[in-house]
Amino acid sequence: MAIQIPNLDDRTYEQLVDALRRQIPPGEWTDHNPSDPGIMLIEQLCWLGEMAVYRMNRVPETHQTKFLNYMIDPPEPVTVVVTFEATFTALPAPTASLTIPAGTLLATDFTSGRRFVFETVQSLTLTRPGVAPLLSSGGVRARAILEVLNEPLGVSDGSPHQTFALRPPRQALGLTADDPAPVLLDFASRTATYDPNPQVTVGGVAWTTVSSLLTEFSRVNLPAVPAEHCMIEPYQSRVRFGDNTFGAVPPAGAPIVCARYPVLEGPRALTVMSGDLRHLLNLVAPADVTLLFQHTDAEGGANFFPTSQRFELGLERFRAPFRLVTGADFERAVTVDFNEFQDLSASAPKIARASVAMNRRPDVTGDEEAPGYVTFILLAAPPHFDEAQFQDETVPLAAKDAMVDLPPGLWERVRRFLDGRRLITTRLRRLKPELTPMAINATVVVAADRNAAAMEQELRRRVYGFLSLLSGGFDGGGWPLGRNVYRSQLFRLLEDAEGVDHVSALTLSPADAQGNVIIAPRHLPMLEKLTLAIVRS
Repeated sequence: MAIQIPNLDDRTYEQLVDALRRQIPPGEWTDHNPSDPGIMLIEQLCWLGEMAVYRMNRVPETHQTKFLNYMIDPPEPVTVVVTFEATFTALPAPTASLTIPAGTLLATDFTSGRRFVFETVQSLTLTRPGVAPLLSSGGVRARAILEVLNEPLGVSDGSPHQTFALRPPRQALGLTADDPAPVLLDFASRTATYDPNPQVTVGGVAWTTVSSLLTEFSRVNLPAVPAEHCMIEPYQSRVRFGDNTFGAVPPAGAPIVCARYPVLEGPRALTVMSGDLRHLLNLVAPADVTLLFQHTDAEGGANFFPTSQRFELGLERFRAPFRLVTGADFERAVTVDFNEFQDLSASAPKIARASVAMNRRPDVTGDEEAPGYVTFILLAAPPHFDEAQFQDETVPLAAKDAMVDLPPGLWERVRRFLDGRRLITTRLRRLKPELTPMAINATVVVAADRNAAAMEQELRRRVYGFLSLLSGGFDGGGWPLGRNVYRSQLFRLLEDAEGVDHVSALTLSPADAQGNVIIAPRHLPMLEKLTLAIVRS
């Protein structure tokens, strides 16, 4: 019995024509006969559309998978920023500088039989200072990898365009059958001494891995230029050889071995917190240098879609906007995309609200134009910013001022997240929101049958909710930066409460001549004291 081909769209030509005719505005287009040029155009488009639907239903699953590979974003490695500190001896010593090469491996302790390994991406040179203290430090990024060594891929049959699959030993690496195992490809970080890409040997001879064989660099000119090159097809996780025009053909009978290739560790590595990396696996400092290191919490790990959910999650991610151009783009990226990114790490802090000033750098130039600068004013989400504590009148101003600043390291995480999404010429800056203390004193007349204590509690809730930094304002999105607090709006807020007869007195301080509190640009109001006198009518 033949397998039934799924129908991606079962509408016929007649149904397509009827659907378009129903969208014709009544009264503006009255001639719906086939002789009408507009109707003729509709029928022609439906004829072409029916053919496109027919072809769509004949796309095989292998092609759909290839299309999906080009649409979804590649997995994002889990990374940490490692800061190395080298202390040189005070006595004359031969070591003038210490180079920490790219490819340096750092590891956690073993837990339940496995550990996480991170590999540095760039090299770092620490130079001996000329004066005390003889301490030099610097930071580099490292990504979590699983290393596969000496995997036999097969034997060459001497034909062109041979391919050999990379099959990471999942059980040995601690992966299940459904876990993604993306092979790491990074030609941008390749140097003369560091190559993170798969290292393939043919008959025991190392061949060069290239991003594409169809370049002049891989053109064969035997015997002067044999072009012993191969390429990695990342979506299929396989090695491809050439045809003796672009890339040489491996000799028949030659064993093909991948001497080393890294597989990206998935979101499980996000459990690595600051201080968990304790071991340097392939670097020993000279005797006259003491080398220490520290690192940030792990971050990243996006787009590691399980095989069973790859279509659904990959297409959902594809529809999300990625490139950041406008201020609204940056605000959405920080409050939505970055927070989803932080969700991968259960303990990672998030951003509650963001305001963005485009082409402004107010920390230096005030409100003058500064092309290319994007200035953020960010507010961290709970628990760092505790609104109940912020509204507590007994909490000192200094403590509240600290609440509106970001936790240590959060801005750097935001910068790293935005770095691949911003335009090349964009420069990111951050300002801490400033607070404008204010006080409210009001006398409110309520209905005679109302409980004065309950009414006071309700009115306090309304006022603090209206001035809330997270959910205040008229739109519920938090009190806008630099927006004045108007006395008339507070009158309306109090008098709209159920049970309130009228507000007999209302004063704000510090106030201008009209009784309003002026909030400077990039400032937020902070209610220091709310005094309510409740009087029954």
